[in-house]
Amino acid sequence: MKIGETKQLDVSFYPENANKHPELVWESDDDKVATVSQEGLVSAMGSGKTVVTARTSDGSLWGTCKVRVITKVTALALYYPDNCIWGGADYDNIIKFTSTPSTAVAADFIWESTTCAEKMIADWGTEQQVNIVELTGTPGSTCAIERQKGFMDAIAAHSNYKVIASQVGDFSRTTSQTAMENIIQAYGDQINVVYAHNDDNAIGALQAIKAAGLTPGVDIKIYSIDGQKDAAEAIANGEMACTVVCSPFFGETVLSVINTLENGGTVEAYIQNPGKLIDAANIQEYLPEAY
Repeated sequence: MKIGETKQLDVSFYPENANKHPELVWESDDDKVATVSQEGLVSAMGSGKTVVTARTSDGSLWGTCKVRVITKVTALALYYPDNCIWGGADYDNIIKFTSTPSTAVAADFIWESTTCAEKMIADWGTEQQVNIVELTGTPGSTCAIERQKGFMDAIAAHSNYKVIASQVGDFSRTTSQTAMENIIQAYGDQINVVYAHNDDNAIGALQAIKAAGLTPGVDIKIYSIDGQKDAAEAIANGEMACTVVCSPFFGETVLSVINTLENGGTVEAYIQNPGKLIDAANIQEYLPEAY
């Protein structure tokens, strides 16, 4: 079901020629996801999963119906080279497709995470112990896999960098805030930095740090990827160390490729959509273009 939709549930009684049907009580396990009237009308309220139960008033008989409510898909993510389309964390299905492109224009997740790690190493050096909390993206996604690999490979050459906790942030502020709150309770002042797989993870961590009475950017520094406006403002306020831009705007790069091909030129099979490191040094220049 989609948020705002209603569905009428019906109950079948056996034998069908029974003279009297028992009185039913309807209930939903989670009214935030879906409510149900005492006539069996289900109303979708918010994204998630719940179970609607119809039981006899004496509790001796019951039946259940699983209900899933989804939000409207507002964007689709296209992943190369996995060749799949993904609608976001609320959607289980990943649409696979077959393509034979001669040229692919895409973000370089390895470069982004390596750049983020190099910024961290430049800030902290190679002598003092640096304890890192990693908040990952959606498990199994190319983005999360490569952003972990690039970062880990970059810090592996320096023994003073240690990931003391890694939890799924799912590219979600709410999930990341909860994960970071738990990590702070477990590790407290042992934490030096947070490496977030994207800015939603980073902002969730920032909120958790503030809620714990700590100062982001002072007690714990945050390094992230994406280039979102909220992250840019946090950098300007001294609450985040950096973000590496993963631009959602491919038009200029794609048009350049098209123009080259139309003019008889040749292009590489893989072309990186440009990204850049944003920190205190260039944040004022970047703020107007942050998305």
